[in-house]
Amino acid sequence: MSDRGHTHRQTPSMPARFAAYSMVVVVPLLCFFALLHLSYGGGVVRMHGVQEVIATPTTEEIMLPDFSLLARLVHGYAASPGYGMTQRRFAEFESAAPTDVLVFGSSHAYRGFDPRVFAARGSSLFNLGSTGQTPMATRFLIEELEPRIRAKLAIVEVTPFQLLSGAGSALTVRDLALNRPPSWRSLELAAQTRDFDTTRLVASYMLAPRPALTEVPGGAPIDVATYCWYVPGGYCEWRVTGDPGLEFSTFDFQPSPDALTQLGEVATLLTAQGIQVVFVIAPMPQGTLDVAVNYDSGKAAVGALAAELGLPFLDFTDPDRMRTLNLNHPEHFYDGDHLNQNGVTAFNEGLIAELVQRELL
Repeated sequence: MSDRGHTHRQTPSMPARFAAYSMVVVVPLLCFFALLHLSYGGGVVRMHGVQEVIATPTTEEIMLPDFSLLARLVHGYAASPGYGMTQRRFAEFESAAPTDVLVFGSSHAYRGFDPRVFAARGSSLFNLGSTGQTPMATRFLIEELEPRIRAKLAIVEVTPFQLLSGAGSALTVRDLALNRPPSWRSLELAAQTRDFDTTRLVASYMLAPRPALTEVPGGAPIDVATYCWYVPGGYCEWRVTGDPGLEFSTFDFQPSPDALTQLGEVATLLTAQGIQVVFVIAPMPQGTLDVAVNYDSGKAAVGALAAELGLPFLDFTDPDRMRTLNLNHPEHFYDGDHLNQNGVTAFNEGLIAELVQRELL
């Protein structure tokens, strides 16, 4: 029989089908990430006043762009240079000389351990704290910075608030991931928060990393959102004076089993590098401790972990320590759980004396 009058439809080849699928799936996906790239890298907007201010001796203020348009689109937090000068802290650490002491922890760490006080007693210190830093986030930092994690002693600040969950908060992860060079580890950390906006924000940052900080000769940086005056060595000094207007909120200090496990992993990573580890709880106002629930049992859980690992555990919310250092007065705090500069100095001097007594420093 003749084939005339019949039309045969030719089956598309594999490359042709792949090209078609690419047009339908890949191209829109690339356009989506391109939009994120443009919105992240091209937007210069102010967001809640969290920018870096360079205050010169003439009090001139220069606002640096924070590239946070994407943050507004996804209701995220991406303001430069981080809450509490995160970007500047880790940028400085990249070229910092080895130190005697490294500090890990939350805002109680970067606002509570002053390198100048340690230097006056003959020891160098670098503070690697960050806002809301949970044990999961601390482990991430140690793994990311491993070649530079060299010290005789590591102080791991174990504030009660950061042990309540085994997951890193969205704010914590964004602050760390968006203010350091992008990495696959940071994307993995973001995914563990199970927060879509955080994961999307960190993924877009990997395509459009923030430009390096610029400097103003003779300038000193301050985070205008937190009145945090940056001191070389990773410390933020509180320079606002006046009535702190302390407010105390009830919290349940019952550490998460996952958080305790991760805290143990942090200690193991550090000790494996020959670094002595000490757990420290920084002082808090008596008013905060009075409204805490399960505080004693929570501290006991941290103490049991320290004993299991053979590590010192120094609790500076202990009434005897607070009384000895004269820290049981509200005027040593600027809010319900952070020391002001006078309080930090007194706390650090007492801590150094105890570390020396225990031959840890």
